[in-house]
Amino acid sequence: MGLEHVKNKESVVPSEIVWTSLVLVVKKSANHAGCGRATRAFARPVIGKAVSARERIEARRFGIGRRAAQRLRAGRRKKMGLPQRTFFTVQEVAIRWDCSLDDLAGWAINGKPEVVMAIEPIQQNGTILSGLVVVPVVDILSMFRRWASGPQRRVIRRVRPIGQKDWVMIADPENHITVEPSDLLILASEVYEFEIAHGLAKRAADPGGAPSRYDWEGLYISQMVRLHEDGLPATQGEWVAEVQDWFAKTSPGREIPDESTIRRRLTPIWRALRETP
Repeated sequence: MGLEHVKNKESVVPSEIVWTSLVLVVKKSANHAGCGRATRAFARPVIGKAVSARERIEARRFGIGRRAAQRLRAGRRKKMGLPQRTFFTVQEVAIRWDCSLDDLAGWAINGKPEVVMAIEPIQQNGTILSGLVVVPVVDILSMFRRWASGPQRRVIRRVRPIGQKDWVMIADPENHITVEPSDLLILASEVYEFEIAHGLAKRAADPGGAPSRYDWEGLYISQMVRLHEDGLPATQGEWVAEVQDWFAKTSPGREIPDESTIRRRLTPIWRALRETP
């Protein structure tokens, strides 16, 4: 899939996030009868099903038929467009730019893009800190390890209001802020500026039909079935080797992705499955 972006600045859920979620659903349903049918259902292309689900929700919400819900959604698209996104999660940006989280952390430490998070009001030296604040990524760098799982929770003792140069130290230990990966955001304006500055804008745009270099969707479907039937491989390296074999068998004579590219695709799924009981 490469870098997935937006067309006319409408966001699209990255495929890695969709497939990671579906794999977790399959794993949780592994002990229930009929899960084979569920696996096959989840393994089909999901975009059309997602649209159909939204249409059914619209129909129930307004008490109208499904076709009327389709017309309602089409009318909304013609009459108005959703506003530009305000922020992205760091995981979305890493997938969008086809980079690792530790690369993203390194760029943030150098100044751009800034990583922010939302905090509850804190009174500090007569000033109230609240809303979105800049996070000192260097203080939580262990959360961004390249090949190993780092701590999923860190405590920070300083923040910086957006637009200001000086960091504010939080003296009271009770007000120290706990940070988790899902809390970390990057403002959309920072994302777009970074893409323009580094020539990523064309890569991130969806041209509407350009074929993917590799069959990632086919891989995800095959791996969902594999995980359902045989479980998770013993090591991530073993899984990477299996995926390379899959590409070699299904794409004879064509270039296959290298190990680092495959690992980057599998790592979010691997971590999610390892952390799920």
